[in-house]
Amino acid sequence: MKCNSTRRSFVKAAVTGGAAVAAASSILSWTAGVGPLLQNVATGTSDGKQREAIKMTETKYGKYFLREPWGVPGTANPDPDAPVYIGLGQEVPVKDWDEPITQVLRPIYKPMVMIPKGHRHNCAEILYFIGGNPMNFKDFGAEVELIMGEEREKHIITATTWVFVPKNVFHCPVNFKRVDRPIMFGHIMFTPTYASSGAAIPG
Repeated sequence: MKCNSTRRSFVKAAVTGGAAVAAASSILSWTAGVGPLLQNVATGTSDGKQREAIKMTETKYGKYFLREPWGVPGTANPDPDAPVYIGLGQEVPVKDWDEPITQVLRPIYKPMVMIPKGHRHNCAEILYFIGGNPMNFKDFGAEVELIMGEEREKHIITATTWVFVPKNVFHCPVNFKRVDRPIMFGHIMFTPTYASSGAAIPG
């Protein structure tokens, strides 16, 4: 959400919608062996999948499949044990993907304040808050406070919710006040990279 050209909080590649949430529901158990995956984040492959990825890129449409979109923990969460993000478009667009979009998905497993200072972007953004049960996305075991607008309008989220944030609209902090059961949080931005979304923080 907050832009920083040196940040590596969001990473490459994930499908959106229900499939993304279902895939991400087990992210808490996937952090083991992240090191080798980080080495291959540019290609979106792990050591065990290199051969498969190379074979796919030799086909006509294989370049549109991005495998194992791992990255690094986000700087918005200081917890050293936090799982890595999955997503795309943090610093560079995905090769051969022409759509100008960035995306990130992460689990929220305990209370925290994310992006303590509000900011705005030079592009639209969609925030999504989704119940962490892949068999029932309405199972939302949390309470989230989101600030919108220069007026600091407060919104409380207690159910699976998408939020559209228009271009240049002030937003945040986002405060995960209560987390009874893990939920999934993420964003979609209509820009080639997160770093190019130009966050500005009011003084």
